[in-house]
Amino acid sequence: MACRQSKWDFLEDDADLDEEAEAGRLEARDLREQANALSHFAQGLKEPVAQQEKLCEAVAMYCRADGLLKPKRGRPMAPEDKDLALQCRLNAACLAHQASSAPSGGRKGEQRAAQAEDAAGRLSREALELDAENPHAALLLARLAAGRRERAVAEQWLLRAKNWAELRKDE
Repeated sequence: MACRQSKWDFLEDDADLDEEAEAGRLEARDLREQANALSHFAQGLKEPVAQQEKLCEAVAMYCRADGLLKPKRGRPMAPEDKDLALQCRLNAACLAHQASSAPSGGRKGEQRAAQAEDAAGRLSREALELDAENPHAALLLARLAAGRRERAVAEQWLLRAKNWAELRKDE
């Protein structure tokens, strides 16, 4: 590792990090748009296994986009990156939940559905890390709990979702 020549060299490091962040942001936006298009395509598929596969592929694209937005070297996440990451996490969680609910054939389909359900929960919780009172993430967690027949947990998340939506004047 090279030593700094001047106490002001860190400013050059910041410029390099800003360029990296902008490149990552642009790639993440592009991936998000591709994932949006793929998810719309998947919605139109009639065959459940093909639909589930495309939904899972779109989830992976959103996750890659989110990964590109993670700040480097302990820097805080820029506000525009936080918004984009939140969109990616929520979209991925919704699609993962849909993929977990899609009827699919055989053991492989059941495994994929279970993985998708786990991903939906993880992504919803990760969305709450960015926006601690996000009603959409809470609603997804309520639906997942209801699907596991955890009525009390589902009701708690549903109540949070309603309260947080009212605070934001969101439907």
